[in-house]
Amino acid sequence: MALNTLPAGAFADDAISSDKINLANTFAFTGTVTGAVDSKTTCKAFVRFNGTGTVAITSSFNVSSITDHATGDYTINFSSAFGDTNYCPVAIGVNELTLNNYQGMLTSYGSPATGSIRCMTNPDRGGSASDPNIFAIQIFDD
Repeated sequence: MALNTLPAGAFADDAISSDKINLANTFAFTGTVTGAVDSKTTCKAFVRFNGTGTVAITSSFNVSSITDHATGDYTINFSSAFGDTNYCPVAIGVNELTLNNYQGMLTSYGSPATGSIRCMTNPDRGGSASDPNIFAIQIFDD
């Protein structure tokens, strides 16, 4: 279906209509989203940081600091603790300089904590952990 031929009622309550879509790859929205976003679908914490040299946060929400334990081994400390340890972490590490991708592997080293999570990069093809140029993690929870 082409963007300029969206039928009336294509979106709930006609909150978004075809006249609000700019065909120059821009999406304009006026109104309120209801029922689509709730506490289970919103990110409760995230951080992006460089994993090489001195670890430095480049973007974050609800993260107070990063602890660098060893090569590819970090603890992300939350500004506001979670109510339980049933949160869902999603992470990735990327080495942009060599175009090698390192998947983020989360390890709890026991039970996950409400105030932090320990993360480790997957070992590279040689079997050892690596410091990615960019490491990012998002945490979802109720």
